[in-house]
Amino acid sequence: MNLKRTMFLIAIIPILVFIGKLSYENSEDLKIRVDDTFDSLLAINTGKFKPDTNVSSYAILSNFFVAKSNFTDHPFGSGLGSHTFMHKSIYLKQMNPPAYIKTLKLEDINSSDANSLFLRLFSELGIFGLFIAILLIFYGFKSFGDNKDLIISQGIFIYILLKLIRDGHYFSPEIYFFIWIMYYNRKESIIKSNFDKIL
Repeated sequence: MNLKRTMFLIAIIPILVFIGKLSYENSEDLKIRVDDTFDSLLAINTGKFKPDTNVSSYAILSNFFVAKSNFTDHPFGSGLGSHTFMHKSIYLKQMNPPAYIKTLKLEDINSSDANSLFLRLFSELGIFGLFIAILLIFYGFKSFGDNKDLIISQGIFIYILLKLIRDGHYFSPEIYFFIWIMYYNRKESIIKSNFDKIL
């Protein structure tokens, strides 16, 4: 990030807020989804869901409740792969899913990946998971700057950021490919930078 990009970001925020407000007011589907999510946010603390909570909101909020509860009970983590066990065996008993979700047998929806890599790291590895997520973000932001050779690394960082937000699988097939590309892209950029200094 540099001053020019920061100023552009500050200038574009009001435009994005205006477009978001306009979309919210004119799209009934978006309005229902946003209102439902905000009304259901209390479930993160209580585990009690409104009867009309949609499945998508329930998936993220129930996993958020489990991750928060698991972190509170095990601040140093409960172990790799334990989020699913904690969700199904312990915290599901403390939750009150909507009746239609029970009928569809979706009480543990997305429990295998916590619906988010950040939530899974937070739940399974506790403070260490939080540290790993912060480290990944910090390392990724180093790709952004005046160095145009790292554009591939920037794209991969955005992919990893989206994975932290929404996809909780540790070892999806493409992740190795992207990590190696990022590694070689950064290595090539360092070699080129050192070569330019010599010249």
